[in-house]
Amino acid sequence: MAQKSDPFDTWRQWLDRSERQINQLLGEITSSPTFGKAQARMMESLLKTQQGMNHAAERYFTTINVPTRTDVLELGSRLAQVEERLANIESVLLSLAGTPAKKAPSRARPARTRKPPVASAKKAAAKKTSKKKSAPKKVAKKKAVSKKSAPKKVTKKKAVSKKSVAKKVTEKKAAKKATKKKAVSKKKRTTKAAS
Repeated sequence: MAQKSDPFDTWRQWLDRSERQINQLLGEITSSPTFGKAQARMMESLLKTQQGMNHAAERYFTTINVPTRTDVLELGSRLAQVEERLANIESVLLSLAGTPAKKAPSRARPARTRKPPVASAKKAAAKKTSKKKSAPKKVAKKKAVSKKSAPKKVTKKKAVSKKSVAKKVTEKKAAKKATKKKAVSKKKRTTKAAS
């Protein structure tokens, strides 16, 4: 019997052979000194073009009076120097006044006026749980007082409200029956008049 061969087996073998040959060829090319020199020249030319573009952009921005990245970085470093000098002056003044000098922070930070949402959510949850714990005691006291002082009034109100609801329901049912009777009598009259 003949064995069934995989139709993709020959394709896989060809792909494997061609991949090995390409890898070997590229390895020989990249290991040669001429390739290294050509790559170095290409990188030099790319760096020169990038420098030229940076100079052209700086000239353009200075022409339209917009600060460049280097201007902003220089401004930041100058501000840091000014802050350090102010901190030193402040510490000297405090030492002359006789109060202990505070350590100047390494970098001045703005005051935090808002609390992070996680902390405020935790506080709100804590407040809710404390309210829940204390609330049942107050409610229990109120219930005990109301049961002692006016149990008869509550039952009368409930009885009155149940009676009034029952009256309203019966009145509505009676009104519906009356409208149905009127409609039926009108139909009878119209059928008699038609015949």
